[in-house]
Amino acid sequence: MPSVREILEERGVDMTRISAEWGEFIKKSSFTNVTSPVVLTNYLD
Repeated sequence: MPSVREILEERGVDMTRISAEWGEFIKKSSFTNVTSPVVLTNYLD
């Protein structure tokens, strides 16, 4: 079973760009909610 990273690489997703965009989104979002979105990454591959 391929990892999340492998699937995204096959689809041409640039994880560096996604991480940067996600960081900007987090900075702009309101932290009034106690939950926080998390980027899922498989560190075992």
